[in-house]
Amino acid sequence: MRRVKANPTRLQLLGHPGRGGRAPGRAAHNPSLTEEDDFISWYCSEPRLAFGRTVVLRYRYELESRQLAPATINLRLAAVRRLAYEASDNGLLSPDLAASIRRVKGAKRLEIRLGNWLTPAQGRQLMDAPDRTSVKGKRNYAMLAVLLGCGLRRSELIR
Repeated sequence: MRRVKANPTRLQLLGHPGRGGRAPGRAAHNPSLTEEDDFISWYCSEPRLAFGRTVVLRYRYELESRQLAPATINLRLAAVRRLAYEASDNGLLSPDLAASIRRVKGAKRLEIRLGNWLTPAQGRQLMDAPDRTSVKGKRNYAMLAVLLGCGLRRSELIR
């Protein structure tokens, strides 16, 4: 994801606390800050519209056009909803406007998981494949155990 350099006018635009301080009640490490940063960078790149329900709907359509997973879209929309809630609590946004933003529906999640999933028998067969008598075999066995035990993808193992 593209990071945008912190610009005080952008951060003040939506009542964002900035890099130096924290909003009341926020944890020191907040993974949703990247979602808020993504929204702020998108919002500042669009033609200037008042922050409201229409802007949040357009942001949702933008996220859907990027073909992001429904869970990712919903996570980013939740960050925008929290931002509207905080702005309302601090008097930067009317409560009615914040309520309309909170009512923006998220992406529909299909309960079918896509991808190739292993059956338990296939998982056992895969775990039996490495030769555990050699050093490389022990390494491969450990990597496979992490992959299967944590439900990781191949690409996530190398990160």
